[in-house]
Amino acid sequence: MRKCVNNVVVDVKAIELYEKAFEGIILNSQAISTIENTIENANKLVKFIVEAYNDFHSKIPSPLYAVETNMKYVVLAKYIMNRIDQSDELRGSVSVEDIALNDCIYIKIEEDKVLKLIYKTWAIEALQDQFEDNSSLDLEDYVNEVGYEEFIWFYEQMISGSEDIDLNEYYNVFMKEFIDACKHIPTVLNWELNRILDFGRIPKQMKFEKNRIVNLDTRYSYFLDIYLAGTRKSNQKNLSIVISNNRSKIEESAKIVDVYDFDVYGKSIDSGLLSKKDENKIEKKDIDGMVGVFKILLNTASELGKGIENIEYHGIVDDDSIIFSINNNVYSCDFNKSADIKILARNVEIHGYESNRLYLVRAEKLKSGVIKEKIYAYNIRSEQLKVCKIQFKQG
Repeated sequence: MRKCVNNVVVDVKAIELYEKAFEGIILNSQAISTIENTIENANKLVKFIVEAYNDFHSKIPSPLYAVETNMKYVVLAKYIMNRIDQSDELRGSVSVEDIALNDCIYIKIEEDKVLKLIYKTWAIEALQDQFEDNSSLDLEDYVNEVGYEEFIWFYEQMISGSEDIDLNEYYNVFMKEFIDACKHIPTVLNWELNRILDFGRIPKQMKFEKNRIVNLDTRYSYFLDIYLAGTRKSNQKNLSIVISNNRSKIEESAKIVDVYDFDVYGKSIDSGLLSKKDENKIEKKDIDGMVGVFKILLNTASELGKGIENIEYHGIVDDDSIIFSINNNVYSCDFNKSADIKILARNVEIHGYESNRLYLVRAEKLKSGVIKEKIYAYNIRSEQLKVCKIQFKQG
């Protein structure tokens, strides 16, 4: 992905890898040994494995250390087995059948106990179903996984017996454009690495009042007063079974549905400069564009099978347009016309608005349970969309 780094536009190929790393940091996976599962006697194998695991983790470069996928743990498992095979005392004590992967490592150390290794922690657990969904220990099965080349490079450095891993070499191999843009200055590199998932400026998140459309320039708020106006026959049919004289038949009748109407009201938002009278003054308004908001409310209520009073909306007025959100979909319509409703985006929420740019957030719950959010900037005039930021939070 193209990104501005230290005022230089470069191609950053490691974006997906950093996404996995930031997800892993939020996940904060940990394993803690319990008293019940602790091995009573000193176990040389456990001590040896934990030390090898720690050696690997202490040298692994960013962002690889934070990635919590089988791609990391398969090379870790391979490294541990390599170290065991080099030990005269422990050689042969662990076989492939004794190891299971599930975004962590399980190693069978006794008939009824396993050693679990995850992130920077370890634990001894009772053997249960850890081996039922075992993933492959063949490196070639991971060739298409995110970070494959990076992890293989580090694994080969480790099994070569290198005492010190040159992190500069890692960045030179995989992120040369990036560090060149940072001019190899450590403080600049750290700053840019921490902002690697930032692709553009985003404004402060707006706080929307429920069921209000706000003009940001005039600080005026509009809302719909929706009421039941009567009933009518619909195109849907009610079916009923009528039994008469020991015979039955199905009869149809038009379904009667409620008919709603609305009025528009508005009031100035208190800016600290309003008099008490103006602050509380609610005025009836004639705004054709609010028909668009009302129509989407009706459609959404029908689709969800809910009463219209249970459907929420919020939005803003931008010059001659109303931009509003209902049920995680964002629409626009003309402020002065009742037609031409346009959907701008689905499964998003409005983050903010600034200089003709509408900022939208799309949230996705990942398999790990972490929430991944992408913040987009949508140019209202040119209709261009670009990613501004990728961020993660706990689910």
